[in-house]
Amino acid sequence: EVEPALANMVAARDEVTAEELPALLAAGARVIDIREERELAEGGMVAGAEHLPMGELLRGADHEVAGAVLYCAAGTRSASTQRALAERGIRVRSLAGGFDGLTGSGVEIQRL
Repeated sequence: EVEPALANMVAARDEVTAEELPALLAAGARVIDIREERELAEGGMVAGAEHLPMGELLRGADHEVAGAVLYCAAGTRSASTQRALAERGIRVRSLAGGFDGLTGSGVEIQRL
């Protein structure tokens, strides 16, 4: 369960920053890596994140992702996915700057 104060801090925005992500992870936020498999193999992924490629996420109505933080490499795909899901009434947030923007943020990276 995400702490109410932390959830409220980002609830009004469609993006979260790299600086906010460690606290969200510590509070139990669901984080989904929407990059392709080869991208994960090259650089790893956020420790504790789930992997659900963008195409599969957008195709699958059975994926319950409301409330999650999505990220891709640079933030472009996750932002467009966030907007597409919002049009369907599904509220998620995008990580500004994506995986590439996590350098120095304190987020643990899991190498695959």
